[in-house]
Order: sequence, then structure tokens, then C-alpha cells
Amino acid sequence: MLSRENVTREALSGLEAQRAANMMEEKRRRTEAEEKSPAVKELLARRQRLFFSGVRGAFASPQKAKEISGSMQREMEDINARLRMALTACGLPEDYLQPVYRCALCRDTGYVGEPVHEQCACLKRAVMNRLYQAEGLQGLERENFTSFDERIFPDEPIEGRKLTQRAYIRKIRAYCEAYADAFAEDEGKGLLRYQGAEIHWLYFDELTHFTQPMYEYLRTRLRANKKLGIVPCVRCASNPGGPGHSWVKNYFVDRTDVGKKTYQRMVEVKRE
Repeated sequence: MLSRENVTREALSGLEAQRAANMMEEKRRRTEAEEKSPAVKELLARRQRLFFSGVRGAFASPQKAKEISGSMQREMEDINARLRMALTACGLPEDYLQPVYRCALCRDTGYVGEPVHEQCACLKRAVMNRLYQAEGLQGLERENFTSFDERIFPDEPIEGRKLTQRAYIRKIRAYCEAYADAFAEDEGKGLLRYQGAEIHWLYFDELTHFTQPMYEYLRTRLRANKKLGIVPCVRCASNPGGPGHSWVKNYFVDRTDVGKKTYQRMVEVKRE
């Protein structure tokens, strides 16, 4: 069964493979640069020796750690400046030996933020694209508001109408855009499928994997005809952590007195 959780695991596995590919590319670039320039090779070796000697010195003399760190930083900056010059001298970009990654925000880990991690935009995009494909919504990069061409509709007046087909479709597009804009960019488009839904009992598992707008929107679908004799309700279960950890804690824990009050009750036991 294709679920958001399974798709997220697949996307994270893909990012893990990407990080491995990044490391291979970094090694290839270093080998290429060292073969082109002996100066680059010597500077890289010198930088490595400086790093390890600084770490050993800080451990050996903790009281001098700050002084050692400052000295090492100045020497490292000098080496890096010489390294950039050596790279450009042999025809390579000065940032050729910088870490390689596709996403500058999360560095291909899929998560950003400290101390609470949140999903990076690249991970959310990968998950949503996969879910779109599963729902038959692939091709959105081609079929969207931006690529929509209203010129395919005739601009001649319609008999008995005030507007032309093109004018009507222009109004319809404006309504659709306004409706879509009402959803935040990070909201799942699958919510639109529940617009006319009637939910009697709503159950959330792993609530921290949902955003608060998702939760509150789905709650508005709770309803039932009085003839059914049903009282609609919502039940949630979750573990700590996840992208929605903060709002769930604030909504269900911080705004209550959970853990803040102790109740005592005297119980009289009668013995016969």
C-alpha cells in the first residue's frame, strides 16, 4: 500500500544514495585536482596535518585550546586562500573541492532546523511528486496555471450571453487560482479530495506527520445526519518527533494543565 510514510522512507533512501554519490564525486574531484597540480596536493596534505595537529594539541593542553583554535583558524584561512589560487591556476573553479550536494538547505539529508528537525523543501517536493504520480496527477510541471493558454478558446461573442468563451474561462481560471491560493504551499493537495466528504469518525495515526492546517481542515469534515444518531468525533495517536511535533505539543500539551496539577482525593474505606 502506498502511504505518505512509505513514500517518505523511499525518498530518504534516495537521499542516502545521493549522499554516497556526492562522496564519490568529491573523491573524483580531489584526485583530478591533485593530478593536475602538485601544489594542490601539497596544500591539501598540509591542511590535513594542521587539522590533526590542532586537535591533538587541544586534547593534550585543554587550557590552551582557545589559543590553539585561533592559531589553527588563521593558518587554515591562509591555506584555503592558497588552495583557491592553485585551483584556478590549473584551470579549475576555486570552489571545485567544496562539499558536493544537490540541496544547499539540507545538504541532501532531507531535514533542516535545530533542535527540532523539520522536513526540507526538497524532501517534501519528492514525496508530493511521488504521491501525485500515484493519484494520476503526474505532469503538473507542464499542466498548470502558468502554462494554461486561454487563446485556445474563441473570443467571439456567445449568442444570448454577455461574455465570450475566453472571457468566461478567464473568470473560471481566476476562481480556481483563488481557491488553490487558499492552501499553503506545503499543504497536501490530497486535502481537496475531502472537500465534500462527510466523516463520522476521524482517526489520525502519527499526528506529528500532519501539519496543523491539515488537521483543522479535516476536522471541518466531521458531520452526520441527525437521523443516523451518530455523534462525530476525532481521535489522534502519535509519538514525539516528526515535522509536526511543535504544533501538536503546543495544541494538546502546552495549552493544558497536563503535568502541572496534582489531584488528591480522600477515599473512605468501610470495613464490615
